[in-house]
Amino acid sequence: MRDIGNTIKEIRIMKGIKPTSMKGISRSTLSNIENKKSVPTLENLKLILENFSMTENEFFYRHNNYQLSEHEQLIQEFRQINQSSETEKILQLQEKYKAYLKANPEDTTIKDFMLLLKTYQEIQRKNTFLIENEDSHALYDTLIERAKRGEWTFLETYIASRIFYCFPLERAEELINLVQDSLLKYTKMNNERRFHSGFLFNCGHYFFELKQYKRAKDLLINAQNYSKVYQEASTFLGASFVLLQIDYIEKKEARPLLKKQIERLIDGAKILEYSGLAVHLEKDFRLLEEKYK
Repeated sequence: MRDIGNTIKEIRIMKGIKPTSMKGISRSTLSNIENKKSVPTLENLKLILENFSMTENEFFYRHNNYQLSEHEQLIQEFRQINQSSETEKILQLQEKYKAYLKANPEDTTIKDFMLLLKTYQEIQRKNTFLIENEDSHALYDTLIERAKRGEWTFLETYIASRIFYCFPLERAEELINLVQDSLLKYTKMNNERRFHSGFLFNCGHYFFELKQYKRAKDLLINAQNYSKVYQEASTFLGASFVLLQIDYIEKKEARPLLKKQIERLIDGAKILEYSGLAVHLEKDFRLLEEKYK
């Protein structure tokens, strides 16, 4: 990786900013940084980037030759998995995580995501979110211990939002409350508002599994609304499907019509090329039909 001073100098020159025009940082300090005589403190780097009208994320992305670090790339790839039913993506990412952790065994964040991937595989195998295994318990213990030591970062919040539904109600409620408290602090962070729709969907699906249909409906309708605002099609389809399942269970006389609506929704998932989601929805609906013949 290039020296950070080179990147700072390159951007400053490109923007046409003279060293004497940099606000909040002395010419000598800037010179030492740009000439590799010192490393900028966090405060100095913040001041430099304010002069550049540049975020830290953009700066380090450029500094890393316009690439995410391997660590960041692995997290981004996980977040691109929209459903725990996307088997092929989960298996491919798991292999990448194994290779990365072999070279970077102390990366606790990637270890946490690896446990989450293993839990997803268990969800697929048992065809239910309500599972408890060694991996999910390890993640729960880690998250609760971190919450006792201080406020979560966004990554803990994200991981908890993708694991709470594996547990009985008491533990799930504990994690849900921690996620909600943390989300209030992150609502203004760029690109993280979209995350809210997925969290609401997961909550709704969890209470659907517990047969608490009124609570599930309220959450799923909110998930639909958020997903429309932020154009999260897969979340919208998933929430709509579970709402139709609830109607199918509660409204016996309307089941023929509801079946057609569910089939159209599954066709929509196929048209939008959410093939993994479509297969998962078809499987779930077959099981629902058999249960309520």
